[in-house]
Amino acid sequence: MYCVQVLGVLAAFMAVYYSGTRAAQLVSLPLLSLLLVYFYKVARRTIAWLLPAVLLVSVLLLAFSPDKFSVRFREGFSEIANHETSHGTSMGLRLSMWQYGGQLVLAHPITGVGKQGYYREVSKLQNDPTPLRLISTAPHPHNDILNLAVEFGVIGIALGLAIFMVPGMLFRRYLSHPDPVLAFAALAGMMVVVCQFVASLFDAYFWIVSQTSFYGLSVVIFASMIFSRKRELGQI
Repeated sequence: MYCVQVLGVLAAFMAVYYSGTRAAQLVSLPLLSLLLVYFYKVARRTIAWLLPAVLLVSVLLLAFSPDKFSVRFREGFSEIANHETSHGTSMGLRLSMWQYGGQLVLAHPITGVGKQGYYREVSKLQNDPTPLRLISTAPHPHNDILNLAVEFGVIGIALGLAIFMVPGMLFRRYLSHPDPVLAFAALAGMMVVVCQFVASLFDAYFWIVSQTSFYGLSVVIFASMIFSRKRELGQI
């Protein structure tokens, strides 16, 4: 059974690698941390050197490996470093969208600009003489919390944080629980929350109906497992 578990984890990370997406790679380290600490029960003092070692190896691979993913990652860093001359690139466009989204939040901090207001605002930039015209067709600022802040102001920020923090706090309570059902549900739920949160820093996944449904249903399923098990144990 242990071999099956290890093979399953390795298969998952291979899928992450060959997906070719930077978002998938970014969530891999926090998910690996959760698995090592709460599933494989690796001692924390071992984690203290193991994770930095994994991070160092990853950085070295990204810096020197010729594979397509490492090249894509290096391109991302280059696009950030040379933002002023790379406005039309993947990260260059994101930086412009985040910058303009921040300006909208500062201009409308209390009420925001309304539902789908980001698109309405950027569409006005079609004839802008600056590179901001490149984001004039962007439907959202490629960041879920920023998108909610733009649309609904401070209430949107609170809502965006609550979407992750409320279920995260619930799952965190049972990560180290001695009951295997509670511990499993908590770990699975926490992995969903962490994965969604990290990925949503670079895109607006709640803009996608299927992704919103997946996150919501996953949280409900694993939270229901916790409450159902607590009822069985007589703790409710």
